[in-house]
Amino acid sequence: MELLINDNFRAQLQTEIEFIDFIVNSILYKKCNNGSNKYILQSLKTGSNLLTGVKNNLAVDYLFEQLCLSNDPYIRKQAVDLIYHFKEKRTAIEALLFLIHDTDDIVFLPAIKASGDLKIIEALDHLMPLIGYPSEFFEIGTRLPVGLGHAYVAAAMEAILGTNDPSIIKQLEKTYLETGKLYLDANENENINNNTIDEYPELEGMVFIPEGKFLMGVNEDKIVNHRLSHSNATPMKEEYLAPYYIDKYPVTNAEYDIFVEDIKINGDRHFRHPDQPEDKNHTRNTIYDDRFKPDHPVTGVDWYDAYAYAKWSGKDLPTEKQWEKAARGTDGRLYPWGDDFNINYVNCLLGSDKTDITLTEWRHCLCETSNILPGKSTTYSIDKIKENISPYGVVGMVGNCWEYTKTNYYTKEDLDPQFKGLDVSEFLQDRDGYPVIKGGAWSSVSDMVSTWFRGKDLLTDRHCEIGFRCVKNIQ
Repeated sequence: MELLINDNFRAQLQTEIEFIDFIVNSILYKKCNNGSNKYILQSLKTGSNLLTGVKNNLAVDYLFEQLCLSNDPYIRKQAVDLIYHFKEKRTAIEALLFLIHDTDDIVFLPAIKASGDLKIIEALDHLMPLIGYPSEFFEIGTRLPVGLGHAYVAAAMEAILGTNDPSIIKQLEKTYLETGKLYLDANENENINNNTIDEYPELEGMVFIPEGKFLMGVNEDKIVNHRLSHSNATPMKEEYLAPYYIDKYPVTNAEYDIFVEDIKINGDRHFRHPDQPEDKNHTRNTIYDDRFKPDHPVTGVDWYDAYAYAKWSGKDLPTEKQWEKAARGTDGRLYPWGDDFNINYVNCLLGSDKTDITLTEWRHCLCETSNILPGKSTTYSIDKIKENISPYGVVGMVGNCWEYTKTNYYTKEDLDPQFKGLDVSEFLQDRDGYPVIKGGAWSSVSDMVSTWFRGKDLLTDRHCEIGFRCVKNIQ
């Protein structure tokens, strides 16, 4: 494995973080202490120009965090100016969407303008709540403009849509609300589009998932004998995703242990989740258990561990939608290989080949199996079962170990925990503490090891049944 975090990377990151702190604190924040208004504005411009030299992706993340969260609107305005330079970075686009909702017009008006200049399609979701649907606004007599804000939003929408013709806008609006895109290819194919794949470079150890629609969830008529609660996964529905990459295999114990050794020396300051406990120990709890081999998927970690590893590797945790599309393709299949369960294709049921085990028998077996009882079957090597492969070529998506996502089980939005400093007992019943886990594990019954089933677990719990893989998002 080629380390993503090497000495050069670390040195560059540290240098650029220190550079950002110097510019922000010495030039931007101290602007008001010296000179005329003209001098102050020139200092801001100079500081912003210097910051365009930042190269490291994590340093760019840090840069926009420092600027966007400033209590000084003139500094937040510099973030808008820098978005034009860093427009290829996902962090810059997220900063733009955030600043559209700023409370100071010297910030939100330029941010709105930038969304139009850069034709950021997803900005429509942020602009429409401000003045309404574009079809209503551009139709004569439907909406009345109220000042600068309305004018800027209307201009940005016109730039993004590429027209101010009400009839065309209605068609574009309908397409966007239904698919998340403004234009559909007349020959759009529901299957994997190899031409689309060719547009993106190969990434070592990752599989490219093209943009497009797929079927998510399940219909009752396809799972008539299912024995577990699953109402939150029905009915099946069509979803759309932008393109992304996902790890071909789950992260292994060997890969994860390298991460732990690195942060023991260099710390996890730049990778930790903001809500992570201050005294967090990222060492997996299976480290001394010989059953969990180096080439097995990492388990014995919690959601904060998975988040930190993903950031350390330059990636993210997948959303539930990203995970599910990668596992089942576009046709809504129940398992990566098709619609028929095959016990030989998956590591589940505690290593048993029985398919008729009752839930009562299963629970009794679980009580005899854990990470403290030796001699019981657990995880397998990540590539032991060759048939456990998705239509895209992603391996081991069901069975072996559950996999964390960054999706809240209850809200289906990104998980946003706010538990720092609290005892576990204080958020045990809080719905913001439960990420979706997918795929089932070596300890699961067959009802769980599918592409659609939704599991959950408290984000601070560490089990020898839950691991993860990462994604790399594409703007």
